[in-house]
Amino acid sequence: MPRILLLLPALLLAGCLPSGSDAAPRETLFVLFSPSPKTEDTIVGFILSAKKSVHVLAYDFTSVPIGKALIKALQRGVDARVVMDKNAANNKYCVARLLSERGIPVRLDAKYSIQHEKVIIVDGVSVETGSYNYTRAARDQNSENVLIIRNSPGLAGNYEANWWKLWSESVNLR
Repeated sequence: MPRILLLLPALLLAGCLPSGSDAAPRETLFVLFSPSPKTEDTIVGFILSAKKSVHVLAYDFTSVPIGKALIKALQRGVDARVVMDKNAANNKYCVARLLSERGIPVRLDAKYSIQHEKVIIVDGVSVETGSYNYTRAARDQNSENVLIIRNSPGLAGNYEANWWKLWSESVNLR
């Protein structure tokens, strides 16, 4: 065993083992609690970090800054899509119409009594979830939580599969 430990630095220097810079990014966890404007700002930054895709599940969605971040992502060529609870679009402050008018596909889920998930999947490898509704009330008044898990393709794959299931069960916003 000690001989192997002595060989590790030599193997690393010789390029026989992956260096830290070549290794896959480490999974990281980040948690926030509201009320706090930092929660919304962090979610906006999470969306803006997307390079390929941003898939959203929302129960209630009235946050204009989060909506604008999705629009910016779409304008950069990111596949941005949203599934909302069937009743979300009835809220006059809902951003569903704004998103749809700007080219983001929005679908409404009527299969369940309530589509109560709050999830954002970025690039199929990172997930934001928690009790946080994408609303001003969540940011300024409610006790809510946000959990961001970065660089976890297995976990994100599970969320992505569920997202596609809900997407396929939902109908386009009219």
